[in-house]
Amino acid sequence: MINKKLTAIIQTKRDKKTNLLVAITSNYLSVLVEGKDDIKRKTVDIFPEKWDENNKLHGIID
Repeated sequence: MINKKLTAIIQTKRDKKTNLLVAITSNYLSVLVEGKDDIKRKTVDIFPEKWDENNKLHGIID
């Protein structure tokens, strides 16, 4: 899944620890991404990039 383009929906609540947006992919992966609140509830393409020390997946929006 790393570095593979996935479609995801941006959730309405941010991650409490990182304050990043939470995206849920079509296969139910949670991916933390940077972004503005105006993309909440929208479908976006993302690229998961890495797992952090807390086993959270981080990615970027395409």
